[in-house]
Amino acid sequence: MEKTDYEKLENENFRWFYSSGARLYEGLFSSCVRLCEKGKRARRRIKSREALEKRCKKIKAEFLRSVGGMPEIADSDAEIVSVIDKGGYLLKKVIFESISGMFVTANLYLPKSDKPVPGVVVACGHNRKGKGAQAYINVCVSLVKKGIAAFIFDPSDQGERLGFYDEKTGKETVEWGVFAHSHANVQFLLQGATVAKCFIADIFAAFKALRSIPEVDGKRLGMTGCSGGGTQTAITMLLRPDFVTAYAPCCYLTGWEEFNAGLQAQDGEQVYPGLLRCGFDYADFLLAAFDKDVLILGAKMDFFVIEGLYRTFEEAEKTIAAAGGKMPELYAEDVSHSYAPGFAAKAADFFSGALGAESLKGNEVHVTPPTEEETYCLGGLMSNLSSLYPCDAAAMFEPEKYSLDKAEAFLRKSVYFCRKPLLPVKKIAGEVTSDGIRRRSYIWLSCDKLLNHASVYERASGSPCANVLIFSEAGSCDADKFADLADRALKENKRAIVFDGCLSGKTAPDDIGSGYDYCGCYGTKFEYNNLALWRGDSLMAVRIYEAVNFINLIRNDFSAQNTEIVALGKEVMTVLSALTLCGKDEKVTLFKNRDELFSYRKIVKTRDYDACDVDSYVLYGAFRYFDTDALINTLKEKGLEVNVK
Repeated sequence: MEKTDYEKLENENFRWFYSSGARLYEGLFSSCVRLCEKGKRARRRIKSREALEKRCKKIKAEFLRSVGGMPEIADSDAEIVSVIDKGGYLLKKVIFESISGMFVTANLYLPKSDKPVPGVVVACGHNRKGKGAQAYINVCVSLVKKGIAAFIFDPSDQGERLGFYDEKTGKETVEWGVFAHSHANVQFLLQGATVAKCFIADIFAAFKALRSIPEVDGKRLGMTGCSGGGTQTAITMLLRPDFVTAYAPCCYLTGWEEFNAGLQAQDGEQVYPGLLRCGFDYADFLLAAFDKDVLILGAKMDFFVIEGLYRTFEEAEKTIAAAGGKMPELYAEDVSHSYAPGFAAKAADFFSGALGAESLKGNEVHVTPPTEEETYCLGGLMSNLSSLYPCDAAAMFEPEKYSLDKAEAFLRKSVYFCRKPLLPVKKIAGEVTSDGIRRRSYIWLSCDKLLNHASVYERASGSPCANVLIFSEAGSCDADKFADLADRALKENKRAIVFDGCLSGKTAPDDIGSGYDYCGCYGTKFEYNNLALWRGDSLMAVRIYEAVNFINLIRNDFSAQNTEIVALGKEVMTVLSALTLCGKDEKVTLFKNRDELFSYRKIVKTRDYDACDVDSYVLYGAFRYFDTDALINTLKEKGLEVNVK
């Protein structure tokens, strides 16, 4: 048959009877909510300082496990590049090193004073201009007027730290901010870490640099930030460094359930794999700062849902009061997501009181804000050659020596930690015969009541001598990929079976309507994978689980002498992982994509790897234990025939 013939046969729609479009979201979200409820119950039981400290210690440990541990800060001194006298303060341009080889551009707004002044680290949110954005300049100037040194630095892939900027073309190969952060995060996830580890390094190195300034009192330090900067502030609260005494997170704190009910987007440093399993919620950020001065700045029109913030604040208040801690303060305004001028003024007043600052006097109050160009340390852009970026830090990772026992144990733990082995019961959802070829649609339930599907092609008469199982990324919806393989199987009197898991083909989830590419960053699969990561799972674990069930179903229900399994594109990793768990005597054919097999090493070691749909094929921590080549050799040792084309 021609490809168009297969397309016609695949045109049937059985969703009128078997709805599958929202099942994945419902299963993931509901399981996460149950974990959040577990955390609420645990926090309500806290009635003493000892119990609260125990809770904070547990959450901190689980958080660090989730992001890959505490980074090692570079042992180097900050360098002051130049100084501009701005009247009531000095604007010092600073470069410091966070992780060894990773340099950070920063500004120090230093009030003129005859004695050391308190200091506040200002963490930028997602703004391409970084420290040069007007909103953050305003925050720093507001602090300076109160006699507080403001130390603000560019996050990775923002401001002067555009890691994917190509100087030859003047364009970015990966878009700045959330896209670059998420791009690098994939590389970290494969190692059992997240890009948050680099952000943590920047934060602690920033405080190290600030404390090294003689004019700054290292015992009176605070931190603030908006959006992604609010995330960094909350992370620092959770990690509880002794040298920070006051915090003002802005436009970040909410409630996990309220935020994720609308499938809101978050990038790599804001998602912590498995942290919900210990009952984490945003209230735990506040509990961790129970002995600090805390001001929460909330925008009533924020997509970080204000209702979630109100609930989180009320819950934290009760717990902190029961434990005898310091009560946080909440300040909300009718503004959208931003470090609004009202927030900047409120934060400056807060830090002035909390850190014991003395406001500038007389003419010095009329300070002149710097221009964007004056905030540049290196003319507006740090060359890629002069510094590492998160993607480069991720590429330095090398996995441990391969062990089949460790690889199998890791796969079993990942695939079955919240799922049980299952032999599905299939149902016929449709049948049609054309030109002597019969096509049937089979469906069955997988884990969490997810729907799987297979298109089965065979000659209308006679008995097939073998089964050919076809795994492709788009499943039965992409005849261009499977038609030639199916046609060849039919000519050899074999049964061709095209698999659709809950993430592909006819049983793929509906588009969530985010406005982003379905398979790209911030798209449908990206968002679903974030939900899975929060509960310690991944879409790839679901893929492998369903592949194992499918292979076992075929063995049980479709008798034939031989079974051949064909994998295309990224499905190579799905099939190899599944057969490592359940392989017997199958013949396996793996097809290269662009002259090479899909591999985790390629992603980790390549700056501009192909990011299309990669999130749903990332198994958290897998590259520590195996990759494509090792699994191929394992299957061969088990007696399976493996061919690469």
